[in-house]
Amino acid sequence: TVLATAKEPPDPPFDPVPTHGASDVDEILPITLAWTGSDPAGEDLVFDVYFGATLGSVDQIATGQTDTTLVVPGPFERNSHYFWRVVARDRTGVSARSAIWGFNTPVDRDTIPEGNFVMGDTLKYLDPDSTRLNPLWHPGNPIPISFAYSLDRYLVTNQQYADFLNQKLSRDGIYLADDEVWDPGVENIWIRISPADTDCDISFSVADSAFVVDEGREKFPVVQVTWFGANAYARFYDRRLPRESEWEKAARGTNDDMLGSVVYGETDTLGLGYPYPWGAWTGDRDLNRGNFRNCGDPYENEGRVRTTPVGFSDGSVRLGYQTGNGASPFGVSDMSGNVWEWTDDWHADYQSPHVPPATGQFRVIRGGSFDKSYGSAATWNRCRSSVRCTTSWSSSVVRRRRISACWREDSVSCWICSVRIRR
Repeated sequence: TVLATAKEPPDPPFDPVPTHGASDVDEILPITLAWTGSDPAGEDLVFDVYFGATLGSVDQIATGQTDTTLVVPGPFERNSHYFWRVVARDRTGVSARSAIWGFNTPVDRDTIPEGNFVMGDTLKYLDPDSTRLNPLWHPGNPIPISFAYSLDRYLVTNQQYADFLNQKLSRDGIYLADDEVWDPGVENIWIRISPADTDCDISFSVADSAFVVDEGREKFPVVQVTWFGANAYARFYDRRLPRESEWEKAARGTNDDMLGSVVYGETDTLGLGYPYPWGAWTGDRDLNRGNFRNCGDPYENEGRVRTTPVGFSDGSVRLGYQTGNGASPFGVSDMSGNVWEWTDDWHADYQSPHVPPATGQFRVIRGGSFDKSYGSAATWNRCRSSVRCTTSWSSSVVRRRRISACWREDSVSCWICSVRIRR
C-alpha cells in the first residue's frame, strides 16, 4: 500500500503594501494593494482579496487572480481606517490566509495662527467684594504664541491607537502584563486595555498576535491612555502633544463679538474669545454640542454613560439625534466634553510671565468629559492628572469647588483621558 503524502499549504501571504498600520495614505487616488505569496512546493498560486471599512464589512473584491497586486479605486474617506486580507490557494484548493491588515487615510488638521491671546478665566476675583484671586485667572496675559501650528481636528481613535501599538509591537517590542501595555523599557504604562476595564475598546488577540478594536468602536476616542502613552503616540508620528496655551487658544479663539476685548500696552487689543468653543452657553439646548453628563445622546442610553465617536457633534442628525455644531472658532472638534485631553505641560498655578514649569507630578488635562457636567468643559477650565496613573483606573477621584459658574477639577484619574496631537 502506498500512502499519499499530504500537501503542505501555501505560506500565508505577507509583506503588505501599504504596510500594516500605515498613516496618511492618499484618499483621492486609487490605492494599489501588494503582497508576497509563496508555496513550499513551488507551485503557482492564485489569490482572493478581501477589503472593507470595518472588520465586519471586509468583503471579497477579487477571486483567483495570479498577480500579487490589486488596484482599489478611490476616493476613500479622510480620517478613516481600511481593512484588507489575502487568501492564497494552490491548484488543489489548499489555502492559507494572511493576517488582517489595515491602513489609515490622512487626518484633518486645523491651523491656528500666530499671535497673542488671552488665557484663563476673564473674571479676576471670585467675588466682587473679595480680594481673593480666581485661580483660573491668568496674571501673565497676554500670552504670546509666535508661530502658527496645526492641531488634529479629531481625537485619536481606538483604531489609530491600536495601529500604533501593533507597529511598536513589530518594531521595538512592547510588553503586556495584566492588561497593561508597557513601553519597550518596561518603565511606564502606556494604556490599560480590555478586559480589565470595559471603558477601553482595545484588546489583545492571541490568535492574531495583534491589538484589535471591538467591532463598531473603531472611530471612538481611545481612553485609558497615560501621559506616557499619549506622548509616545505623538512622537512616533514625529509630532507632539499641544502645550496648554496652544490647546486653549485653539479652543477659545480670539473673537471679540461675545466677551469683548481688552487692551494691553498701547496698541495690543485682544478679543477675549469664547467661554465654550462654539460661543456662550445658552442652556440645555447646547447639550447637543458635546458629550456631557445627561446630554441625552444615543450612546448615553446604552445602559451606561459612554463616549461618542470623534466629530459626533457637527450639526448633523446622528442615529436620529440632532447634534449641534461644537467646533471651535478654528474648526477643531470635540474640545468640549467627551474625554479629557492630555497636554504637554506640567500642572502648576499660573505665573507672570507665562512660563510652564519644567517638572512636576501632574500634567494638565483639558476639555471635560462625558461623565462631567458642561461646566467642566469651559475653554479656560483646567485639570490635572498623574502622569503614571497606575491606580484608580475605574473611578475618578475628583475634588470640586464652584468658581464663576464652572467646576474647577483638581485631580482626575486618567481612565477617561485621551489624545490629540499637533504639528
